[in-house]
Amino acid sequence: MSLQKRPKLIAFDLDYTLWPFYVGVEMMGPFSEDANGKIVNGDNEIVQPFEDVPQILETLHEDQYTLAVASRALRSDLATDLLRLFKWNRYFTCVEIYEAKKTTHLQRIKEITNVEYSDMLLFDDEQRNKDDVKEIGVQTVKVTEGVTHGLVYQGLKEYAENSGV
Repeated sequence: MSLQKRPKLIAFDLDYTLWPFYVGVEMMGPFSEDANGKIVNGDNEIVQPFEDVPQILETLHEDQYTLAVASRALRSDLATDLLRLFKWNRYFTCVEIYEAKKTTHLQRIKEITNVEYSDMLLFDDEQRNKDDVKEIGVQTVKVTEGVTHGLVYQGLKEYAENSGV
């Protein structure tokens, strides 16, 4: 996608954004890979992300966006296990998973990457997070049924339009 003004960094929440559950609440571990290469939980149920997510992360990575995780997941250990098992670690420059205001996650990401808030785009399913980060100048995309190709395109388009280009 060639938009004139691109965010330098795209951050993603995890629960109900990249996968359809609250990790550690609705989906418990331990997580592992079964003999068929599927990710399963402790009850041997298959664990999957939203359908478009693997291709979206690959495409954004190929398009040289800096990607980050900013999540309030209650069980960071389980969330981290899923990122590893889905083989998504290679995409994320920063992984901030802990219970805190989303501004805290993005502040830490800013310190690590030196990317200004105005150069960030956040995909998140919770309105409270969207409201919090608006105060610091991070543009957000409200996720209602997982991240999709269309939602990413719309978010990048709105970012370019709102950035004065």
